[in-house]
Amino acid sequence: MAEKKQHITVRIADLLPLHMDISPEQEEAIRKAEVSLNYLWERWKLRFPTKAPQELMTLIAFHFARNFETLNLAMERMEGTLKDADAGLDAILTEME
Repeated sequence: MAEKKQHITVRIADLLPLHMDISPEQEEAIRKAEVSLNYLWERWKLRFPTKAPQELMTLIAFHFARNFETLNLAMERMEGTLKDADAGLDAILTEME
């Protein structure tokens, strides 16, 4: 059976709305992204009143991309730490046997 999709509309900044079909479990993340983008858009429009909308959206896109990559790097480091800890625990358990 095909996965159930729902149609939603996302409005970001002063741009044309985005129409998309998504699975229901994606909606929360999409709505949170919409709110976050619009929050920054409104704040940064006031903070940088002389910037063109395209330049402002570029700054916002870079902000989110930087945060995304920062989290990815942190996750990769954490995975390495967890693997090392798991190997250390395995060695301890092997010695106890």
